[in-house]
Amino acid sequence: MRLPLILLCCLLLAGLAGAQQPAPPDSSAEQVKALEQRLRRTLAGPGEQSLNQVLTAALLVRDELSDSLPVYDLVVRFDPRRYQSPHAGIYPLTFEDQFVFWGKRIAVFSRSTRVPTGRYYLHDVATGRQAWITTDEARLLYRPKATKLPPAVPAAFSRWLLLIDAVDAHTDLRSMGRWVQLMREESRDQATERRRREAAQPPPILPEREP
Repeated sequence: MRLPLILLCCLLLAGLAGAQQPAPPDSSAEQVKALEQRLRRTLAGPGEQSLNQVLTAALLVRDELSDSLPVYDLVVRFDPRRYQSPHAGIYPLTFEDQFVFWGKRIAVFSRSTRVPTGRYYLHDVATGRQAWITTDEARLLYRPKATKLPPAVPAAFSRWLLLIDAVDAHTDLRSMGRWVQLMREESRDQATERRRREAAQPPPILPEREP
C-alpha cells in the first residue's frame, strides 16, 4: 500500500530539517570561558607543579577567517623561566618536546567537545618562538588508547581527563619526527595575515584543453 504523496513529502522535509541542523556551537562568552578552564586543566593538572609554573595562558580565540560555524584556535603560552625546582636548574623540556606533549593532550581535548577547533598555537614568551599545527593533524598523530571514547559533552569531561592524564610525556623519535614535520614556525598573526593574502588572490586560470 502506497503512502499518500503529501505524507511522503512531509516525511522527506522533516528528515532534511533534522539532517541540516548543526551541532550547538557552544560559543557564548560563558561557554568559551568554561572551555578555557577545561583547556587549562588539560595542559596542567593539579599535581603537575612544573607545568602549572610555566603555563601562562590557555585561550580559545575565534578564527576571524572562518566563514562557516564559529571555529576557535587554541592559543597556549608558556614561560620556562618561571620553572623552579630544587633538583633541576632549567626547565627540562625543549620547545619541540613541549609542543608535542601538549599537542597530544590537545588532540584528546579537541575530541572532548563539539565546538569546532582550528589550530593549536604554542608561544614561548621567553624566546618569542611560536609554532602551530591544526587540531585535525594533531588528532591524526595521536589517538587516545581507549576502545571506546566518552561522549563529547561537558558532563563527560572527567572521563576525558583520565585519557588526557594518561598521555605519555615521552615521544619516540619516529612519532616526534612526524610532529615536527607538520609543525609550522609561524605566529598566529603571521599565519592569519598569510591566509588573508592567499584568500584574496584570484584562483589560477587553467589552460584550455584542445578539442
